[in-house]
Amino acid sequence: MAAVVIATIAPVAPAQAQLLNWQTVVNNGFVVPTTDPSKTFNSYNQPSINNAGLVVFRARSSGQGGQGPATGIFTRDMATAGNPIVPVAMRGGVVPAPNTVTNPGPATFNEFPSFPRIDANSSTLAFRAQSTPSVVTVLPDGSDTRSGTS
Repeated sequence: MAAVVIATIAPVAPAQAQLLNWQTVVNNGFVVPTTDPSKTFNSYNQPSINNAGLVVFRARSSGQGGQGPATGIFTRDMATAGNPIVPVAMRGGVVPAPNTVTNPGPATFNEFPSFPRIDANSSTLAFRAQSTPSVVTVLPDGSDTRSGTS
């Protein structure tokens, strides 16, 4: 069974050895926060954690439910027990402005090919994602041409 776990150091007196408090961030029994409750996590990339205990990770489900896997970038605040897993970006989700267009439709995420990172001293995170093309140029004659990256 795959899982993402972290250890936090419990405060102790200087003469004592430091004690670790291991907590599971996510494992195969956790439901992916989507509209389909049958999808559970089953694949993970390396997590990143900041000094405050906020973990960011890339994960996916299997293709249960007749639809493809749920894939995305997620966070979980491990500073307090019981905090939920929060999706940051998911496959099929709209790419935020200004990196999207609305004609003929917004660009959407289709893959997250690397593991995300988080700033050590803040909740600022960075990740790489691929999307449908996101640039449309309208020509003087009214026609349009599409270009850009995904």
